[in-house]
Amino acid sequence: MKINKRIFDDTSYMDYLYIKNEKYPYGLIVDKGAYVDISKREQGKLKALFAKLFSKYDNGTILQYAVKNKDLLSMFKRMNFYRVNSIEYWGQLSDSILIEGKIYQGIIEDMYNK
Repeated sequence: MKINKRIFDDTSYMDYLYIKNEKYPYGLIVDKGAYVDISKREQGKLKALFAKLFSKYDNGTILQYAVKNKDLLSMFKRMNFYRVNSIEYWGQLSDSILIEGKIYQGIIEDMYNK
C-alpha cells in the first residue's frame, strides 16, 4: 500500500508518502517536501508539522527524510535519527543529507527538550 498524504495548517504544509508492506510492516513515511510561509519561519512551524505527523502514526513507523537545511540536523539527532545512503522514492540525493529513524513514545518531547 502506498498513499500520498499532506498535513497542513494555515501557513505551512508537508507532503509525504506512506508505505506499508512486507518490507515495512510497521510503516514507512518518506517526506516529499515541506513549505512554511516566509513570515512564519523561525517560529517552530516545521517542528509543529513533524509533531503532528508523528502523532498520527504508531511506534516503530520509520521516517526517511532528505535534510537540505543543515540547521535541522541537531533536531533529528536528538530523536536518534542516523545517516543513510539512499531513501525510498528519492534514492540518492547529492544535495541533501539523508536520514532515517523510528517513531517512538516520547519522540515529540525529545524533539523539543534535549
